Amino acid sequence: MEGLSTKGSFTDEGSNAIRSEVLAGIRERIADYTETRLPDMDRYGIDVQVLSLTAPGLQVQPDPHLATNDAVLANDHFASVIKTHPDRFAGF
Repeated sequence: MEGLSTKGSFTDEGSNAIRSEVLAGIRERIADYTETRLPDMDRYGIDVQVLSLTAPGLQVQPDPHLATNDAVLANDHFASVIKTHPDRFAGF
């Protein structure tokens, strides 16, 4: 099945460390919402994707003021992406 992956797809045999080429691909794609993500969604039949912060989240920030500011920045960023493509993205 196209798109199916196994642990060996991401790590070297006998290791839990993510292979460097996989990590590089993730870094390139994680903040891209239009040039890669939308075509991938179309290819795999995904109509809508819910955007959210991943772990570790803002709860690791010990300063409540900084955590609040970071939450506003993240929410504003996601809102901008969603506003540009409201039929393809939602936020959590």
